[in-house]
Amino acid sequence: MGAVAALCLIQFVVVTTLPAVAAAAVLGRVRPVMT
Repeated sequence: MGAVAALCLIQFVVVTTLPAVAAAAVLGRVRPVMT
């Protein structure tokens, strides 16, 4: 039970933070080109 809950929590954190990190990386690459 505890291990499954931990895996679900880790998956939830990855799914929620990965798009934000990817967006920040894309903005970091695109912004210098736009300016």
